[in-house]
Amino acid sequence: MAEPSADLIRRAQRSDHDALNELVTSQQRYVSSIAMSIFHNKEDAEDLAQNVYIRLFRTVHQYNGESRFTTWLYRLVINLARDELRAQIGRAHV
Repeated sequence: MAEPSADLIRRAQRSDHDALNELVTSQQRYVSSIAMSIFHNKEDAEDLAQNVYIRLFRTVHQYNGESRFTTWLYRLVINLARDELRAQIGRAHV
């Protein structure tokens, strides 16, 4: 997985749809591998990945360059996974 270029990230932050699509495409394998390592279930991992892409579209402007983009994206995946795991646990106890 290659780190996306600063130019691609800046264009995505300006809501350039082509750049956003390229960013998602370039990071799909990375996001999917993290999701599978957490859920060990293809369907749950795909659902998480889909939620990550939606959140990425909404929050890419918050990326400030203080860390590598892939590090920021990793935290996004992990945080959304934690939220989903908590929700699953809550549903199991109802």
